[in-house]
Amino acid sequence: MAFCSKAQDSTSLFQNFDVDDSTGLGGDHFPPGWTPPYHVVDGGQIWKHYTTFGKHNSPCVEFNGYQGGASHDNDTWMIAPKLNLSGYSSVMLHFSAVYLYAGDSLHAKVSTNYSGTGSPEASGVTWVEPNHYAIMLDDSNNVSNLRDFQIDLTPYIGTHTYVGFQYKSSSTPALASRWTLDSVTTTGVTNSHAGISNVVAQSIELKVIGSTSSNQIRIGVDVPSGNYFMNVYDMEGRNVNNVMITAVDGYHEYTITGLNFTKGMYVFKLGNESYSGVTKVIVQ
Repeated sequence: MAFCSKAQDSTSLFQNFDVDDSTGLGGDHFPPGWTPPYHVVDGGQIWKHYTTFGKHNSPCVEFNGYQGGASHDNDTWMIAPKLNLSGYSSVMLHFSAVYLYAGDSLHAKVSTNYSGTGSPEASGVTWVEPNHYAIMLDDSNNVSNLRDFQIDLTPYIGTHTYVGFQYKSSSTPALASRWTLDSVTTTGVTNSHAGISNVVAQSIELKVIGSTSSNQIRIGVDVPSGNYFMNVYDMEGRNVNNVMITAVDGYHEYTITGLNFTKGMYVFKLGNESYSGVTKVIVQ
């Protein structure tokens, strides 16, 4: 189930693009609060909603500047609802994405002075790009191979913040990649009501089931229904993998694939704003 962001300020994002909210654009449906996906700075293509190709073959949004046998010039944005992050001490933005074919990779940008209407490239509007995800190219040309990424939004606490996804393609030279985007969410630590200390997440038991390979791990966990993020760290503290899990109340087992780990020890941390569990795994 997806949470539909409303037009007013949001304190968090949880958007899987599963809700079919018709905007009257010939079947291209998007959630409320997001700027119209047809908001084009330049070009004739638009963001489109698909019922498959997302995480675990779920709905998603896509953009492809290659249409009618040719690449086209595009500079097109899709922008999430305005975020008010004042109630947090730390916030992370998570999303799943992949891009195919020659062309630019995904631009995920942050602005604190965009008005929410009009061109995101209007005079005076500034956007910061914390990371440029050039490693997202899937050489197998398999659109279902989405990868998980995150951006630290903690520097923007105390400001009204917009997150925008900007697509670019060109006819000369002919460069038009295909982007797939899904599971745009935020997780964070909230301030206490007294404003003195942070809310401490309740501990949950996270266990590894069976043997672990360099490409696959199976975990078991007993948690309330909700969405949880699995963050994986190597022994140097680097975040090497992120996976979002949608859990149903009770004990469940999950198989996580596509890890591509080298031999060694890894730390797996599963949690959200209310629950957290950690375990160590040795990959032989």
